[in-house]
Amino acid sequence: GSSAASDVYKRQVYIYGMNGRIVELPKGSTVIDYAFNLDSDIGNTMVGAIVNDDYKDVSYVLKNNDRVRIISDELSFGPREEWITKAVTTKARKRIKEFNKEIRK
Repeated sequence: GSSAASDVYKRQVYIYGMNGRIVELPKGSTVIDYAFNLDSDIGNTMVGAIVNDDYKDVSYVLKNNDRVRIISDELSFGPREEWITKAVTTKARKRIKEFNKEIRK
């Protein structure tokens, strides 16, 4: 029989960040979700990520126990609008929308 606890576990992925920090995200989360979960500024200036020592695009879907280091560039154009379709967390989507609204003013 499946317990409620194991169901929750199946719906989450645990990501290892810098300094051994563990971040819990919904299954299907991408590098975008992870970055915005850490900090809006990290999400806004992200250009890619190193996942388990390999370069990955921001749309890479994270797997349980992935080790992630976000690559930021202060001169990046900020989060693209199409990132919204690649993000699964409400937080990330909201931040991307807000950022793109600001630009258009």
